[in-house]
Amino acid sequence: MTEPTENYRMTPEQLQLAGSLLYGNQWQTDLARALEIDSRRIRDWLSGRRPIPVGIWNEVISLLEQNSVDTLSYAQRLKEQFETIKESIPENKTT
Repeated sequence: MTEPTENYRMTPEQLQLAGSLLYGNQWQTDLARALEIDSRRIRDWLSGRRPIPVGIWNEVISLLEQNSVDTLSYAQRLKEQFETIKESIPENKTT
C-alpha cells in the first residue's frame, strides 16, 4: 500500500524556513521570482489554501545548495582579502 501524496509535500514551516534562509525576512517575493511563480502562490501555500506541489522540494533544495556554494565562495574570498590586508600591516612596534 502506498502513502498519499500529502505525506511527501513540503510543509509551510519548511518552506518558510528555507525562504528566510535564502532571502531574509522579506523572502516571499524573492522566492516566488526564483521559482518563476506569482508571489500570491507562495501566500496560498503558506496559508494552506493550496497544497505545496511535491516538485517544490527539488527546486528549493537546489536554491539552498547554490546559495551555500555562493556564500562559502564569497566567505573564502573575503578571508583571503583580509589575510592580505593583515600581512601588509606592520607588527606593533614598541617605541
